Amino acid sequence: MFLVNGDVLRNSIETDWIGGGHYYVPYHFIPENEIWLEQLGEGERELEDILLHEFIERKLMKYKKFSYENGHKIATEYEKMYRRKENNNVRDLHIVIELFLKKYFGESAHDKKFIEDVCQTISKIKL
Repeated sequence: MFLVNGDVLRNSIETDWIGGGHYYVPYHFIPENEIWLEQLGEGERELEDILLHEFIERKLMKYKKFSYENGHKIATEYEKMYRRKENNNVRDLHIVIELFLKKYFGESAHDKKFIEDVCQTISKIKL
């Protein structure tokens, strides 16, 4: 995950850039295994929401071959679910990600690693 300057992207590479993205959107200028988030003035909470959205959308598009429209719709549903949680902390994030993974991927070691990766990335944003 990388924080990027959205103005620079919009002015020099991608005029439609908004908030975050990944290779499968397709923003093919982003390396395949990266997610880029715009460094926003709203603070870390907004970044958590966008990162959760981008992780889910990317996972559906990469591993389940969802279209952008379908992946985006599902990612938005889980992002909204997380926003409605009372505390919006790493535990809440973990719960939302587990619900997503159980529904679309079943349980596996890969899924556990995915949850750990997302939660560690969110923790780094908060530093």
